[in-house]
Amino acid sequence: MCEACGSRSYCGTSPHGDNDECGFLSASVPYGSRAEQFPKADPYLIKVAVRAFVVTCLGRRRIVWGAHPAITPMVWAAADDLEVQYPSVVHL
Repeated sequence: MCEACGSRSYCGTSPHGDNDECGFLSASVPYGSRAEQFPKADPYLIKVAVRAFVVTCLGRRRIVWGAHPAITPMVWAAADDLEVQYPSVVHL
């Protein structure tokens, strides 16, 4: 359990006492005309990749990203599943 936030899992606080090390996430799920431009883009595989990135970073790096509307719920769900306080692990 994290003494800083009470989470039963990682809270995003760097073990070195700072949050200088970040993981940068740039992702989206193409739709509409963009989906036609990227016919091989698989929304399920994008979801799997985003979740793997988030789970790997939680507790090790603060995640910096642009809050794409298709990606936000994926990041939120991964943090929620691991009982991590979402605002403490992301920087929009």
